[in-house]
This record gives sequence, structure tokens and C-alpha cells, in this order.
Amino acid sequence: MNKKGKIIFLGVAFVIAFIEYSALARASTSAISLKRGMLWETINIAKIGPVFQSWRRLGYGMDWPGFDPEFVQQDVGGANTHHMGGGFWIGAIRPSVDSVWAVEDWAMFATSVGLSETDSYYLLKRHRMRWENGENYWLQTDPNEAEEVIDTEWEFNPRNNQPFKRILPVRVKRTVRAWSGSSKDENYIIIEYVITNISRESHIFNKEIANPEIYRVLSQDSVLADLYILFTYAFSINHRGWTMLFPQYGSGAMNNRFLYDAKERMLFGWADDFVLNEGNEKFDPYFYSAGGPQGGKEWLAPAYCGIKFLHISKNKYNIENHVNQVGWSVSDPPSSYPFTGLTTTRQRYEAMKDLSKTYQPILFPQGLSDDRWGRSRLWSMVSLGPWDLYPGDSIKIVMAELIASADYKKAFDPATTEQELAREGLLNLYATARRAQFNYDHNYNVPDPPASPTSFQVKRLKGNTVGNVIQWSDEAETIPDMDYVGEEKYDLVGYRIYRSDYLPIGPWVCIADVEKRDPKFYDSLKRQYTYVDTLVNVGFGYYYAITGYDTGHSVWPPDPSVIFPETGSNRVPPMESSLWPNHMTSPIIASFSSVDTTLDKIVVVPNPFIMRSGYIMPGAQDVISFVNIPSPCTIRIYTLRGDLVKTIEHTDDTGIAQWDQISDFGQYAESGFYIYHITSYAPETRGKTKVGKFCIIR
Repeated sequence: MNKKGKIIFLGVAFVIAFIEYSALARASTSAISLKRGMLWETINIAKIGPVFQSWRRLGYGMDWPGFDPEFVQQDVGGANTHHMGGGFWIGAIRPSVDSVWAVEDWAMFATSVGLSETDSYYLLKRHRMRWENGENYWLQTDPNEAEEVIDTEWEFNPRNNQPFKRILPVRVKRTVRAWSGSSKDENYIIIEYVITNISRESHIFNKEIANPEIYRVLSQDSVLADLYILFTYAFSINHRGWTMLFPQYGSGAMNNRFLYDAKERMLFGWADDFVLNEGNEKFDPYFYSAGGPQGGKEWLAPAYCGIKFLHISKNKYNIENHVNQVGWSVSDPPSSYPFTGLTTTRQRYEAMKDLSKTYQPILFPQGLSDDRWGRSRLWSMVSLGPWDLYPGDSIKIVMAELIASADYKKAFDPATTEQELAREGLLNLYATARRAQFNYDHNYNVPDPPASPTSFQVKRLKGNTVGNVIQWSDEAETIPDMDYVGEEKYDLVGYRIYRSDYLPIGPWVCIADVEKRDPKFYDSLKRQYTYVDTLVNVGFGYYYAITGYDTGHSVWPPDPSVIFPETGSNRVPPMESSLWPNHMTSPIIASFSSVDTTLDKIVVVPNPFIMRSGYIMPGAQDVISFVNIPSPCTIRIYTLRGDLVKTIEHTDDTGIAQWDQISDFGQYAESGFYIYHITSYAPETRGKTKVGKFCIIR
């Protein structure tokens, strides 16, 4: 190479290096969480959900309804996680030597992808939230995209320092989309994969850049022949229900049942009866001895969940949307997975083609009567292919993670039957699947609800009346629906206020419907709404959420001819925003102002305290409240023989203080009579004391 050629080459190399450095600067190996809507998910750098570890929950995996267990005062069994890891495996043949290029794991651990140009087999080029600060919430930045979009890209690394480890010369672009602000669209996440053969791209097939052995292999082969992709998901429906009902069996639900709908290209499952236990545990019914919702019963796993393929590129036989095979792999012991015992790359590749060669397989449909159902942890498997991928060729696979149940309030209703949950849950799952398909078919566009308030404030009502004051601004009314023009795009007509007295996931009950600019609630000078909830009980905790809604539209401009199942016509049905974006995760305890002028009205409730005295919020079933107290004051609790059990310094500007029956020494209070002694420091009653008695009965 002459001097001029060297200068040009070095210049090109510098540009390539600069571009790659800039791309790496936008990449992070940290997982990104989707947790704005009702369905929560972990998006790892080359897989979905947490890293698999013998069915233990290590993070969000289709958590629905999503919540952090730390939100709640006591252990409620953990999170509503529905899978312990997912993604796909990919393998292909080298034509010249009839050997397998590689079988890559982008489902369980995905350790082959990283940022090191020498140690990583595949370089992570991009992994980020497209709008990191929520700029596209309510579709205000790009109305033709999802509210939340995560872009991830990784590709073959020709510089890796282990050249004799065969890897696939591919680039994977993964786009994850979530419409987390819409009650109709928050229960699915769409994941698009575009896989490209890059074996002849200039920065890959480059003698000056590539490791010599890698360059030699690429010189011989550039085609990815008979390429197969195997999607695997470790569904465990669901973590909370299984942990509450069967902790002795360890992590990973063993009572799951699955089906596959070939027409819909949808694999789905639910919590069925656990055959190793007496009784019927379908949907994980749990009966509380203390606490719990009203009625003492909760269906802990009422949902159906699964995956649906919205689009699959034509395979080598020119067949579009073709699914090769569906099955399940029994995970026994819990550390096992579909390729357990398959030690060679060829064995794994053959198992991707033929699921009967996976570990302890159950095949669809012949395995539907297999006696291992209802007693086993199961990996779900969907095999796609084959494709012949020539240099520059790409395939696209678009799938949706789906989840749905009957109206979630029914999960807390003791009158709800298993048959109701099954019938309504399955109908709602199919409605969610159709909605996801509609979304993809319309280039990631669906009718949108109006915005809800970004936030709201809740405070206690002043005076002696018990109530919670909820206030929010009218900012949502200024956010347009970009599918429409003129005044029609400002389609919010009202707000709905929801309340839960049990968990931050519900049951949610609509307590008020506030029409837009209703003078009973709206202050035009402050541009603020105020609603007072007085149907609350002293000492009880409450969560709130506010949604916005419209009344529908005569037509949907992006596709005026579309027929909506809700209306049976092209009229757009009414839409409502999700409860999740602004719902409270910490409860407000109903109270009233402190009583500073007298100590004669002080009472203890409940008294006597009896297990299940009416408190249902987890952690609150043990709470004893001191009501009508001054502020500030000191409350001391003694046994009848005079031993000091607990000292409470009350400084809140309220007339109530609560005790969880835990002593100053961390011990639980025993049954019996107790004496309370209250000293007031309020100006009107400073130095005055009140002595009384209460009883605990367990």
C-alpha cells in the first residue's frame, strides 16, 4: 500500500472508530425497566426479563398488575411476576463445511453481548430508552410511535480475541414498544426483531480489522443457511400465588397449563390445579386467616398470559408467518432448560429444528394429555424457520407479550367463581391479542385515550370531619389527540377518581366522575379541581388514581374504514387512560385535625382489638389507633404491671396516631389488657394527661 493509500485507510479507520465509539457511548449494559403502565417488564441488553436462575425471581418479568412488594407494609408473597426470563436462541449452518455456525443464547443469560471490542463476541451498539424523560407520553412527540420505545442493537464483533469460537455474522435490532398510558393497550408489549446478515459489510469483512481466523472463515462462508430461531420463555404464572400457596415446593410455579392457538399464532397459559395437592387451586385461590380483602379470599393468579407472533418473515419456502413447532420442556431439576444434556452445537441446533430432541419435551398437540401437566415447571418453546440468509438479507419477527384477566376487582370478591375467571379472562386475552395485532397492522398506531393528570395531591380535610381532599390541575385538557384536528383533538370530557383500600394494585373502585370544568369541582382562577372523599373511615388507609376519558369519535382518521368490535362500526369507542401512570403507591391514612382543647374525647379503636377487626390493608390488620389526640403529644403504653411497652412521639398535624403492636424492643404484643398514658404538648392543653385502658385478643 502506498503512502496515500495508507493515509486514506487510516482516515477511514478513524471515522469507523469514531462512529463506533459514539454508538457505544449511547449503549449501557444496564437493564431498562418498563413500569409506567399496568404491565411491567425488564428489557435486558439481549434478552427479555431477568437472567434465569433456577426459577428464582430476580426482577420484573411480565409483572401484572405491576407493583414493588416494598410498597406494602408486610409480606404479601412477593410480586405478580409471570416469567423468569425469555427471548430467543438462534442457529444456522455453514454451507461449505456443512457444520453449524453457532447456536446463540439470547434468552437465558445473553452473556455473549457486551461493550468490549476484544472480549465480547457481539458488540452492543445501542441500548436506551428513546425518550428518557417521557417526552412521548400521550404521544406528544411522535404520534406514530409508542409512548415508550427501547432501542437495542448488537452485532457480530470481528475483533474478538477468541477467533476459534464460531459466532454468527449478524446484526440484531430490537425495538420494544409500550402504550402504557392507555387502559386498552397497557396489557401488551410489542417486541420487533430485525436480524441481518452482515458478513460482507465493510467493517466486518475487512482484513485490516478482523481477526485473521475470523476473516478466513468469512472468506469461505457468507451465507447463514437453514437458520432457525427458538423462542423460549420460563413462564411461572404467577410468582406471588405460587409463593403464598406452595412455598415448600420452591421457586417456579408447577401448576401451569398451556395451549397454542395456531390461527392466532399465540401460546398462552394460566395457573391450573396443582395435582400434587388436594383440592382445586386453579387461579391460586387464597384464604386469609387475618388481614386480606373483605371476605378473606383472593384469587392470586387470575390472569392468562403468553406470547403472540404478529409477523414472521417468509421462510426459505416462501411461507409467511410460519411457525415450525411448539412445545414445552419440563424443568426438573429446576436448573434444567431445553438444551440440558445437549453438549454439542450440532445437538442444540437439531433440537431447535425438532423439539422432540429437547430436554424432557412435551409437544403440541400430541402432548396435551401428558401426565406431567399440573406437576412440572415448564419452559415454553416456539420454533421458527428455516431461512437462508444471504449477505445483506434481513428477517423480521414481531411478537407481543400479552396478559389479561377478568375484571381485576373480581380477584378480590369471594363470590367470584373459577368459571367466571376462566371465561372472562380468556375473552379478554383474545381481545388484547386482537388489539396488539391491530396496532402492528396499522404501523404502530391505535386510537388513543385522553391524557390523565400527571400527578395529584391528597391531603386530609381540616376540622373534625374525616375526609381526604384530592386536587389536580387542568393540564391534561391542553394535551391534544394528534389523530384529530381543530377542537376535536381536545377530546377529554371528564375525569374518574378510583380508590383502593387494600393494595396499590386494587381492587380499584370508581368513586367519582367529574365532568370537565364542572363548577362544583373546578376553580377557574386556580385552574384546579378539588374533590373531597368523605366516605372513608378513621385510621384506614386508601390509595387513589385519576384517569381521563372521552366519549369516542365518529371515525378514526388514520383508517376511516376500520370496524371496531366495541361499536360494530367505524365509530371509535370511548377511551380511558390507565390508572397506573399516576396511582398512589403509599396510602393516605384517613384522619382529622388534632383535638388540642381537651383530652376527654380520646378513644382507642378497635377496642378490644380482635384479629380481623375490619382492617384489610396488609400490615394494618395489627394496627391500633389512638383517636382525637392533641398534637404534639407523647403516648406511652404499659402492661397492667407497669412495664413500658411502647413510646410514640406524635408530631403530625392530625388527631390520630397508630401502633402496629410492636414494642420498643421489637417484640409482638401479647393478648391482654394494656394501659395508655398520653401527655399533651399542644398550647391549649400543655402538660395535661389522659390515662385509659384497651385490650388485645388474639
